[in-house]
Amino acid sequence: MSYQTNKLNDPECRSAKPKDKLYRLRDGGGLSLDILTSGSKVWRYGYRIHGKQKTYTIGSYPDTSLSQARTSRNEAKKLVSLGIDPSQQKKIEKRQINENSFQAIAETYLEQQKSEWTTGYHTKYESYLVRDVYPIIGSRVVSEIEAPEIITIIQAVASRGAIDAAKRVKGFVQQVFDYALTHGKCTRNPVK
Repeated sequence: MSYQTNKLNDPECRSAKPKDKLYRLRDGGGLSLDILTSGSKVWRYGYRIHGKQKTYTIGSYPDTSLSQARTSRNEAKKLVSLGIDPSQQKKIEKRQINENSFQAIAETYLEQQKSEWTTGYHTKYESYLVRDVYPIIGSRVVSEIEAPEIITIIQAVASRGAIDAAKRVKGFVQQVFDYALTHGKCTRNPVK
């Protein structure tokens, strides 16, 4: 079963220039490359579901290649054929990733420990995470974080001459991963 008519080619996509208003280069099967007035180029898939016309944004060109856009369009088209809105599915998946991010899990863990810890300890724990850990791995899904990333964080803290703080940060990160492991968010603790 073939969905595409493959009207576009890569040189055509690459050479498309912005105009006074948005315009589309159509590839067929609902896929188009929208050329914005700013010069940005965005892949979009137009579809109809539950009686409504909708648009699914696939990604920007050239970060998302023509062949990747076609593959994404085909996957979205399959979802539509099953009665699933690809735009809604993308939001659900993004929410699940956010809920499984290191920062989201750490914040849940911190909240649960509030009554167990002194205010000073809780504040210190949180400040180390906000300053040293979240900027590096906060948005990452815990199950995808590897030990070398943790080592980089600990070394960065130690390089400030804060050896004790580096040990504390390591302990804090380890506790968050233990919590994530206990709650089925990851299958191992990369700090151990």
